[in-house]
Amino acid sequence: MKLKKFKLAMKVVHFIIKGLLFIVFSCLVLELALQGAHWIHAAMEPASELPHPGTPVILCVGDSHTYGVKLPAEQSYPGQLQSLFDHQGIVVNVVNAGVPGENTSELRRRLPELLVRYRPVAVVILSCSNNGWNRADIIWSDLQDGVLQPGIRSWPRRLWFGLVGNLRTVRLLTYLWNETGRRLKPLERVEDREGKVYFHREQWKWKGPWNELDRMLDRSRRDLAAMVEMAESVRALPILMTYAGQPFSPMGGANDVLRTMAKSLGVPLVDNDAAIWPRFMRPDGSMDQAAHDRLFLADSGETHLAGPGYAIVARNVFETLVQLRAVKP
Repeated sequence: MKLKKFKLAMKVVHFIIKGLLFIVFSCLVLELALQGAHWIHAAMEPASELPHPGTPVILCVGDSHTYGVKLPAEQSYPGQLQSLFDHQGIVVNVVNAGVPGENTSELRRRLPELLVRYRPVAVVILSCSNNGWNRADIIWSDLQDGVLQPGIRSWPRRLWFGLVGNLRTVRLLTYLWNETGRRLKPLERVEDREGKVYFHREQWKWKGPWNELDRMLDRSRRDLAAMVEMAESVRALPILMTYAGQPFSPMGGANDVLRTMAKSLGVPLVDNDAAIWPRFMRPDGSMDQAAHDRLFLADSGETHLAGPGYAIVARNVFETLVQLRAVKP
């Protein structure tokens, strides 16, 4: 009887070990596939050529909302911004340097190379929405600012976020986990801490330790401040922008951070969120679904704009640049 129980227990142990090995092997294959896909995509990405060499450059940096995910390049907001300048006879180069999924720390790390390459007269920054799930380069950022000190005590955090956090499998799983916190709800009218009115349709929910949320928000502010300083160091005009369609959070969502930093740093803010949501609100407070669907991609969780939506963003940026005389007609 005891022998049978022992054999049964061993079978269970072997089954568990095989299951764990299968999971590890599957994760390894997935990681290699994701890394390979990343490098293939980077190699196939066409080199950006300036349409007007030798003339001023407007550098647009950020994530998928700058890149223009699921849209042709000419329908992204940098592409439409270039068309606006060309139509007005203003000879400038608009560079789309958006990278889908990128967080502020990653952007902060690659921005110096972009500034050296393009020597822009203005840098339009739209970044912060991925900080809740993408942990890549956050250890680098914390070390740069002296928040995380080298030593034995910091090794567990540096190992997890510096090594494991940079694995694309982990980033994918974290993204999927974070997305489960999104819940669509009826469009509602909310006010920020200063009494300004915004319209939002999506609920934002943090899924993780609250001390990590505080660290993430603090890092977001530090990264944005560092990028603004970088732009100013090469005499480029830094401009911060808010996201259209991003959820409002009283404890500090992406747009809250961007608005706060623009005010505290004294830099221009293009508030796309405040500009776009009211465009499909009827006088009685109900939503015009047809107007909404023209502005947003249907399969993007209502966070990514479609071409007409990016046209509004491009117009907002264009008017800001002209008003601030960053470019000369």
